[in-house]
Amino acid sequence: MLVELLAYVGDQLSYYQDAVATEAYLGTARQRISLRRHARLVDYAMHEGCNARAWVTIKTDTDASLPPFFFCTPFPGAPDRHVLQPADFDKAPPGSFEVFEPLLADPAQQTMLRAAHSEIQFYTWGDCACCLPRGTTSATLLDQRVGVRGRPLVLAPNDVLIFEEVIGPHTGNPADADPTHRQAVRLTKVTPDVDPLYERPVLRIEWCSEDALTFPLCLSAVMPAPDCTCRGGISVARGNVILVDNGATIIGEPLGTVPTESSAATCATDCEPSSVVLTPGRFRPVLQQSPLTFAQPLPGCFCAGAVIAQDPRQALPSITLTGTLSTPQGAITAVWTPRADVEIDNAAQANLRFGNGDEGRMPDAGTAFSAQYRVGNGAAGNVGAETIAYLVFRQTTGGIGDLVPRNPLPAAGGTAPEPMADGRMFAPYAFRDVLERAITADDYATFAADNARRLAERPSLMRAPTPFVTSPPTSHDRRASEEEPGEADALPPDICLVPFQRLQNAKGTLRWNGSWYEALVAVDPLGTETADSELLAEIAAYLEPYRRIGHDLAVRAPDYVALDLGLSICVMSGYLRGQVEGALLAVLGAGVLADGSLALFNPDNLTFGQGVYVSPIVAAAQAVPGVMEVQVTRLAPYLPGTPAPKTTPDQVPSTGVLALGPFQIARLDNDPNAPANGRLTLLLRGGR
Repeated sequence: MLVELLAYVGDQLSYYQDAVATEAYLGTARQRISLRRHARLVDYAMHEGCNARAWVTIKTDTDASLPPFFFCTPFPGAPDRHVLQPADFDKAPPGSFEVFEPLLADPAQQTMLRAAHSEIQFYTWGDCACCLPRGTTSATLLDQRVGVRGRPLVLAPNDVLIFEEVIGPHTGNPADADPTHRQAVRLTKVTPDVDPLYERPVLRIEWCSEDALTFPLCLSAVMPAPDCTCRGGISVARGNVILVDNGATIIGEPLGTVPTESSAATCATDCEPSSVVLTPGRFRPVLQQSPLTFAQPLPGCFCAGAVIAQDPRQALPSITLTGTLSTPQGAITAVWTPRADVEIDNAAQANLRFGNGDEGRMPDAGTAFSAQYRVGNGAAGNVGAETIAYLVFRQTTGGIGDLVPRNPLPAAGGTAPEPMADGRMFAPYAFRDVLERAITADDYATFAADNARRLAERPSLMRAPTPFVTSPPTSHDRRASEEEPGEADALPPDICLVPFQRLQNAKGTLRWNGSWYEALVAVDPLGTETADSELLAEIAAYLEPYRRIGHDLAVRAPDYVALDLGLSICVMSGYLRGQVEGALLAVLGAGVLADGSLALFNPDNLTFGQGVYVSPIVAAAQAVPGVMEVQVTRLAPYLPGTPAPKTTPDQVPSTGVLALGPFQIARLDNDPNAPANGRLTLLLRGGR
């Protein structure tokens, strides 16, 4: 028996050694947590997927204010009604449904529903064949009068409507309505108006350009013979729209108490009494239910179409912990919020890690923790349209009226956790994708371009009250799973992110000044030839942390080369020279044409070191109606005092291109008030 016991211990030690050696390497690790930690050492973060989102509209026969609630999909034994009480939902078999909760800034707040918003008719202004074409961003809704000044439609910017085709436009049969002709839009402008002909109150609405219609939406149509009547209501708008995402909330799950590793007594001093110092032990609780929900925080304002899709690498775990520590002075309660790294093991269970005191805060010994988190993640939440059919109150509620929830559009965005095979494949190369220090001249230019993208996402001071917005993202480090209260650095929830871009390109070089190198970075601003001091200072401040030791840094505007361009134009007979000349000045100018395209010498068409070729100039001029022949008579840098070009070439590069230096950008404003910015001379003949 003793020999068998020793053999058993030897087998266990051998197995332990094999397991440690296996988990010690990225290529052989079998545990997801081990692989995830190896990947983080080379700057690769494996994602844990994210949950699905959907738009739900609620039809109601009366105005009502709803207490806290959530939605769910059908389950066996569900009652034959759309509103469920807590007792009804408790009878649902586990795993037979998906829960969707509203994305509200305050889960305890009540949601206002209006009966008039259940189905809103479009106003066609008497057009019997009215269709909103693809790309439309505005429409008119039919309103009513209530009393002297009242109106039932109470829409405001940032409200969401769902457009839906409910009748087949070619047959008049509701069964022939196209289910793909449904789209959610976020309103940006709402203007009450009146049809002066019929004195009917209407509501003009506009929505995000990102939410422009992706299909033609028919509003009215002439029915086929022998009916031939004008049929309205082909499509309707639905209000009372709520953004929901997949995941059920678990409240108050006990996680245990932080153990005590050791205790040490201290002697009393003149300033402090004697005390016992407790050293906390290892505390790694595991959540009882899975999978833990991961969701990307919502921005302050957004468009309806873009908010459904999520980036799983930006998703954060939906969990908060409450820690209670008993002291002689009373209980001390603190709320802990998650960092980015909640570790999910092979069984999809969430393992919570706290800091060690140096890297993240360590909880005090004797602290009792409880968790509030959400369960529901991945592609399981990508349910189809018309699937979210039940509204469930969290507390027994009555007297609300007849409520019918539905999701005209399918839920989307749910993503499964990243496979371990992908982590092994991509992690070894991740450290090469992140530039940490500017070494070469191109590195400085790359960082300047990154700054432009950062500016494009910088929040402005615009505020947008959105009734279904969650708290914005909090700051998070790269190690601890939980965060000390007060450490979150978040934007106010009503900040609206207004993207803009101020930089088109950047160019860098290293110059030896006799003692050391200077990194010279020239920036090409977007839409203008003027780089203001604020932009230069901001880019210089952004580049400073990446500057290599021993390099000086200088950020400046590029060297603009004013052009002296002359063209000899032969105009076709029957065309007015004045009209042709105006069209040529526009096409060869620096502005924007009537069709929205950029003129040839628009600043956004020109950048560093880009030579000026004769052939594009001739092609652009030749494309103007009425131009028979084009000849370039001069293409050179503009020198003040130079006489205008002649009808015959006097200064045109023999190679057909005016070469520029690496930090030079061509410029041709043709502005009489600023002749130093370039001159365009047109010599027209023919025509009339």
